Amino acid sequence: MVTRLHLFDGSEGNGLYSFYEENQVDNRGIMEEIRKNRVSGKITEPLFTVPALQHYRLIYESPTPGFLKAEKDIRMVKIFERVYGVFIQGEGTIEIPIQTNQGREFIYRQQSRDGQFILPYSTKNNPYGVVATGPYTIVETGETFPVDESELHNVK
Repeated sequence: MVTRLHLFDGSEGNGLYSFYEENQVDNRGIMEEIRKNRVSGKITEPLFTVPALQHYRLIYESPTPGFLKAEKDIRMVKIFERVYGVFIQGEGTIEIPIQTNQGREFIYRQQSRDGQFILPYSTKNNPYGVVATGPYTIVETGETFPVDESELHNVK
């Protein structure tokens, strides 16, 4: 969870993951490497796509870089907020351009699940330094959605 937030800003992304699995034969724990033929040793180099964290949004990042020689701009400190989000119907991929309080830009991306998206960023009335610079757009259809800050906290 920390890796998904810190390296990918909660967005859908490409990541290196491993998991712990109990061996059914001799009951010893073993570390399983994902796609062994592509392990690079770099935490920022993709192996496979991981889903977006739908209820989290970045609200602050520090000016200090976390890695001095990283290929990706990863800040030392990031603060996230958990929100209920706005639920909309749709299929495919939805994206929104985000600019952080430090001027870094990224695209928050999410795949639909069970015919819906859960949108964690507002496009209007955002009180934080991390802001959307455009609307949510469903990639496949071009349909756009504005989201007011007040809608993110409404539990229905």
